[in-house]
Amino acid sequence: MNKSHKKEIIENYTSNTQNHTSVLLMKNIGFSASHMVELRRLLNRNDDKCLVVKNSLAKRVITTIAAKDLQKFLRGQIITIFSNEPVSTIKVLGQFDAQDLLIGGTIEGSSIDKKRISVISKFLLKDEVRHRISSSFKRIPMKILDAQRQVPMKIIQTIKNRFIKN
Repeated sequence: MNKSHKKEIIENYTSNTQNHTSVLLMKNIGFSASHMVELRRLLNRNDDKCLVVKNSLAKRVITTIAAKDLQKFLRGQIITIFSNEPVSTIKVLGQFDAQDLLIGGTIEGSSIDKKRISVISKFLLKDEVRHRISSSFKRIPMKILDAQRQVPMKIIQTIKNRFIKN
């Protein structure tokens, strides 16, 4: 690899770290070419970027950004995922059975480890929150209707009880 190619890779890596709010690092173990194509396809749906670069080049970029803690994760073959929606990215990786391969990263400058990634994977996505809120609003009118139906029945029952006893 010549210097110009290395410089191009470093510039691409740097621009992705600056243009995305989160950087996730994942072990590149056991991925066939077809798995990598599928992973990139799934990540592209979220406008995420997936790069595999030499750790020495990644370290050059990481030392210049606020997330210097990422250096400790750069051992072995690593896939770097750049995202603006880290929760959805982590969930996509869970669907791909690759969530366990995540080893760390940063979200808006804060370092995350495997434990935090596990917690984040349980968060709800924006669409899931919207769906739950809208479905709860749909249930409220049904409860009101049920209550309105029960009131006349209670009145009728009360009247019957009073007149039948007398």
